[in-house]
Amino acid sequence: SGGARPLYWALGDEPKTLNPFTASTATDWQVLGLLYDTLLAVNPNNLSDLPWLARSWKVETLTGAGGPRTRLTFFLRGDVLWQDGTRFTAKDVKATLLFLKKNSIPRYVDAVRDIDSISIPDDRTVVVTMKNVSYWHLHSIGGLPIFPGPLLARIDDWRSWQPARTPLPGKPGLTELYGTGPFVFREEKAGDFVRFTRNDRFWLIPR
Repeated sequence: SGGARPLYWALGDEPKTLNPFTASTATDWQVLGLLYDTLLAVNPNNLSDLPWLARSWKVETLTGAGGPRTRLTFFLRGDVLWQDGTRFTAKDVKATLLFLKKNSIPRYVDAVRDIDSISIPDDRTVVVTMKNVSYWHLHSIGGLPIFPGPLLARIDDWRSWQPARTPLPGKPGLTELYGTGPFVFREEKAGDFVRFTRNDRFWLIPR
């Protein structure tokens, strides 16, 4: 009854960093997981694959002179917005995969090292061709957090990047720590709290 009230969530430890490229602890990702979405999720009831940013997908095995390879095709939702109000598209997925592969970021390197090519036939379709065949390719790629492509293009050094402390140009109240997830980062006070607000643009909220 009554109006909405704050939800307080006690973390077992303090986040060590809010940089999603260097974050490594469970507590870091308890926080960052509220901001970023993946192409696939896991159904908590039966651990099956759950459509998320991708509404559906297709897995194929290609044959040719180079040997068999896995090809993943993700068909993206068309109703997803970034927290800055811009539309989520296949370009963001491609930019994320290329950024992670180019920079060999330790947390993600095993997931992206076998990517051979990425194509985007349209704004809602991403085709990822791997160098080999593996059952795990779908979950390795589908389980990666997706980042805004234009933001990635502005990052000079992913190791020293401090998105929570960098205001997002032209978007008062937002920092570079933003995604498509259900909560919007607002502020952090080390040793005290991390504050979020509801993401009214979240794609699971009926419009």
